[in-house]
Amino acid sequence: MIHGASQDFSVRLAQSDSDLHAAQRLRYDVFVDELGGSGDMIDHAGRVERDRFDPFVDHLLLTDNRNGAVIGVYRLMRSDMAARAGGFYTEDEYDIAPLKATGRHLLELGRSCLHRDYRGGIAMHRLWSGLAAYVAQHRIELLFGVASFHGTDIDKLVQPLSLLHHGYLAPPELRVQARSEARQPMDLVPAAALDRRRAMVQVPSLMKAYLRLGGCVGEGAYVDRVFNTTDVCLILDTKKLSERQWRVYGRQSGWIVRAALRGTLLAVLVFGGLLVLLLVRLVERPLYGLHRPFTPYITQAVCRTALWVMGIGFIQRGAAMEGRGAVVANHTSWLDIFALNAAKRIYFVSKSEVAGWPGIGWLARATGTVFINRSRAEAGNQTEVFRARLMAGHKLLFFPEGTSTDGQQVLPFKTTLFEAFFDPGLRDTIAVQPVSVICHAPPGADTRFYGWWGDMSFGSHFVKTLAAQRQGSVEVVYHDVLPVANFTGRKALARTCEDMVRAGHARGTTVPAAELKQVQ
Repeated sequence: MIHGASQDFSVRLAQSDSDLHAAQRLRYDVFVDELGGSGDMIDHAGRVERDRFDPFVDHLLLTDNRNGAVIGVYRLMRSDMAARAGGFYTEDEYDIAPLKATGRHLLELGRSCLHRDYRGGIAMHRLWSGLAAYVAQHRIELLFGVASFHGTDIDKLVQPLSLLHHGYLAPPELRVQARSEARQPMDLVPAAALDRRRAMVQVPSLMKAYLRLGGCVGEGAYVDRVFNTTDVCLILDTKKLSERQWRVYGRQSGWIVRAALRGTLLAVLVFGGLLVLLLVRLVERPLYGLHRPFTPYITQAVCRTALWVMGIGFIQRGAAMEGRGAVVANHTSWLDIFALNAAKRIYFVSKSEVAGWPGIGWLARATGTVFINRSRAEAGNQTEVFRARLMAGHKLLFFPEGTSTDGQQVLPFKTTLFEAFFDPGLRDTIAVQPVSVICHAPPGADTRFYGWWGDMSFGSHFVKTLAAQRQGSVEVVYHDVLPVANFTGRKALARTCEDMVRAGHARGTTVPAAELKQVQ
């Protein structure tokens, strides 16, 4: 991926035939080469993707100022443009009479794409900033357009289509209908049978971005076999958008300044703190070995300050355990790392590949993270490591869900790592403390604002979080300590921890162990 700062990109409308051809060439690269699309007007020899609507619309271009290349495109069609073109592109697939009947200012978004080398960074945010300015200039009230799943095999899209139908269906007054000739019902499985995590992972990133901003979908999907896509009609009310997250993407450039300032301060704080920690560790390690009587306080102070720099509130409820043992918590996003370290001096247990990640891996190693390989063959060695660290007084923290979520649920706990607590050398001497981490979104934002899950890019999620004008808070709730000796095995202990974390996450309060039926 090619990275860049905001000043490395510029957004403008196409002004010439060469600008239009640059947009159409990028569309060819994405829609034809990558996604296998086709069409009557596509010029394969010239590598140009075009259609009959192109002469009537505005083409919003994102350019890399370092090389002059057009690396992002939006095709924008207002109602007056559609009148000259004989209708909106979406009308080929959907009956949009409900939108027209509102009498509000409409803008159709189409052919949105970003060069593959720029995905996952700030480039898309810059393009959205230009779109925001266009919407404000023309006083647009309703945004809409078709968004696509790659491919036409509906059996592979049962979960995401059902998720959109049950969770994001437009209100009746805006509910457009897919045209009958290629209509595909979306209510393919009952809401109770949805695997929401699996479904959301399959939803394309751009579609998810619209949904997070309060977007909704029309009734039914449209199977476009010519373009090799399954399309849904997305609708976004700009009134709701401005009340939710529009400022994150920027009607003005304020979000860029916030993200840059917070990001710079955060980098100085984190890597400056790392330098101090390494210097102290040079003295601490020869004197105390595995014990770390000083450096964890540095980590805790850095994490508390980092939350303050980002403008995110921090709330702690309940008492952290004092004796030997481990902590288990639910996992919403990278913010959990700052919040849990801010609340208590702990050491994370992480998958082994994290150790090799640039930046994050260095920080993890320096702060004493335990890296594990989740294979049965390594279980014995990992138990030895856990025993040494726990007996040295380290509080090891696990995320038993095995992945992060949207912050609105607690996934079933995986029980494998709990087996180490039942080692004869540990069972009678340690305890486990369940902890609920609750992310409260900024006022008016989607409740999943801080969630980082599925195929979300870390870079774009990080920038979005830093750019928010108003922030929310992270709440850490400590529950009753559970002596391992009180349980007959890992499954019973894991189930009780999961029940307490889930109950605390739902209630936002400490859940006494006595309230739950423990299986011993």
